[in-house]
Amino acid sequence: MDAINSIGRGRRAFVVNGLALLAAVAAGYLGFAAPAVAQAQRESITVAANRTAVNHMWVYWGKEHGIFEKYGIDLQVIDNVADPIAALAGGQVQFVAHGAQLHQGAIRSIPIKAVMVTAKDNLGVYAGPAIKTIQDLRGKRIIAPYDSLKDVLRRNGVDPDKDVTWVVSRGAPMVSLELVKRGEADAFASFPSSRSQSEELGLHEVFRVGQFVPGGPVSIVGTSDKMIAERPQTVTRMIRAALETIANMRSSREAVIEYTMRVMKYNRAGAEEAYATIQRDMPEDGLVSDEALQITLESTKKGQNNTQNIALSQVWNFTLLREVLKSRK
Repeated sequence: MDAINSIGRGRRAFVVNGLALLAAVAAGYLGFAAPAVAQAQRESITVAANRTAVNHMWVYWGKEHGIFEKYGIDLQVIDNVADPIAALAGGQVQFVAHGAQLHQGAIRSIPIKAVMVTAKDNLGVYAGPAIKTIQDLRGKRIIAPYDSLKDVLRRNGVDPDKDVTWVVSRGAPMVSLELVKRGEADAFASFPSSRSQSEELGLHEVFRVGQFVPGGPVSIVGTSDKMIAERPQTVTRMIRAALETIANMRSSREAVIEYTMRVMKYNRAGAEEAYATIQRDMPEDGLVSDEALQITLESTKKGQNNTQNIALSQVWNFTLLREVLKSRK
């Protein structure tokens, strides 16, 4: 009897498993099984990135085009985070796109790292017609106190601690632009495509930090030391998705222009400038030279009046990126 029951159970199991197999085959044939499986395997990840920043556009582009999903990531993006580094260090987000802020924090020994470069430094300073040179910024109010900008001022004879007043604005570039236009500040620092927007309102680009700090990273895939140590596979998937996203953006000129006009509300000139920025400043392999990193490190240290001996490895960790690049060859 036990043998019969065993056989019966085996037959029932076969029937159930067989029906499950037929259902799976049918579902696969109809095209809805694979997405369900992929959805079950996706990992929820939160990233801080500014929607109106061209340098951060890879986050939104990759999400909209399903690239992060392809790599098993259910991406949630938080726009305009007031303090992205505090959010990263505190675990409110797992990744950030804010390079300048991450560098400043890592140099202050916050346990965070840039694991990939998504854009080289293109920070510009914009002002009205009365300000034509860096020296003209003496006695003026400037929005956004980036450490690299402070170093550039110092290199050109303007003391960033005594000769200028720093105005803090947590808004998007258009907010800073409007503050200058209304006379509540004299100049503001921002990233592309603020030039075309500034010119529309009678402002102009005074200089770019990249003229003095060439090739340094300004937008990155940034994460915490804890993520790198405990979830390296997640960090690797983010790197793979970011690499594919940037390649997709670089090869999609008209789609990028349409996107920046539709989503970021740029005019045609600004949208074309955004695409040119992507081609010029977003490295295909996510790397920049050690020389560029050293220049960025020293510039940021000087902006903080930091005289400590700091290794590049305190700020940047490209180990997982290099493993990804090696596996693609």
